[in-house]
Order: sequence, then structure tokens, then C-alpha cells
Amino acid sequence: MGMKLRRPTGPMVRRAICIAAVVGPTLVLINQGDLLFGSGTLNYGKAVLTALVPFCVSMFSAMATSEEACRP
Repeated sequence: MGMKLRRPTGPMVRRAICIAAVVGPTLVLINQGDLLFGSGTLNYGKAVLTALVPFCVSMFSAMATSEEACRP
């Protein structure tokens, strides 16, 4: 059986944005830490993808949890 996900709601999206706003920059700093010491250059593609991962994980988790809660 495949998992059917419910459509995201406004509160789900807002929560995911809040989580991504905290976790995303933290991960970018960890992964692009050489910039802090002036020995590297910012890879914008990796930085954007790194910031999007927490949003995607949070949204998928919220939608999957919402679907499980609605099962009889």
C-alpha cells in the first residue's frame, strides 16, 4: 500500500516556514563554516538547498502525521 498524503494546510506551511527559518541558516553556517574563517566562498546552490531541506522535511512529516490521524 502506498502512503496518501493530505494537502498541506495554512498552519502546516507556517510551522514549516518557522522551523526552516531557524534550522536552515544553522545548517548553512555548519556546512559553509569555512566562510566564517575567510577561507572559503559561498556556494549559493548548496546554501539554498540546505535551507530548503528543513522546510521539506517538516512539511512531509506534518502531512504524513495528519494523514495517520485521519485514519479510522
